[in-house]
Amino acid sequence: MVICIIRKLLLRGIKICGLVGLIHNTFNGFNQKDLQAFEEMLYVDALRGEDATGVACVTTKQGATVLKEASHSYWFTYTKEYNEARNSFLSKGKALLGHNRKATIGGKKDENAHPFVFDDRYVFFHNGTLNNHRKLADTEVDSEALGMHLVKCNGDVEKIATLMDQVTGTYACVWY
Repeated sequence: MVICIIRKLLLRGIKICGLVGLIHNTFNGFNQKDLQAFEEMLYVDALRGEDATGVACVTTKQGATVLKEASHSYWFTYTKEYNEARNSFLSKGKALLGHNRKATIGGKKDENAHPFVFDDRYVFFHNGTLNNHRKLADTEVDSEALGMHLVKCNGDVEKIATLMDQVTGTYACVWY
C-alpha cells in the first residue's frame, strides 16, 4: 500500500524525501563494492529529493561521521569532504545511512540538510511532513523539530510512544 501511494505521488510530480542505508556484518569496514552500492542507492534515491544530501557513517568504535550539504547526491559524492571521509568508511564503517531532501518546509540551505545531530549524541533523519512542528520545537524545518522532540526520550523506548502521540503528520525516522 505504501509503495502504491509513493508511486502515485511520484507520478504526479510530487517529490518526498528519501532514506537509504547499508549495514555491514563485520568489523573490517566496508569494501569498494559496498561503497559503490551505497552511492548508487543514494544517487537513485535523488528521485525522492534533489535539494540536499546527507550521510552518516556509523563506525566500529560506535561513533559517527556526518556530512551534509544542500546539493544533489551526484555532486555531493564528488565533494572533497565526502571523498576524504570515504576512505575512513572503508576501514571503520559499520553502517552507512543516507538522506535525500525535498525541501517541503524550510529553505534549501546546508543547515537544513539531514542528518541533524543533537547533543553530540544523536544522529537523526526524517522523511515526511509534519503539521504541528512549531508546537514540538521552534525551528525552520519540521524534521529538526521532530528530532529535537524525540531526543527528549533519552533512550527510553516507552517514552517514545508518548512523544509520538504529540506529532501530527507523516514520518519515517532513522536515528542513531
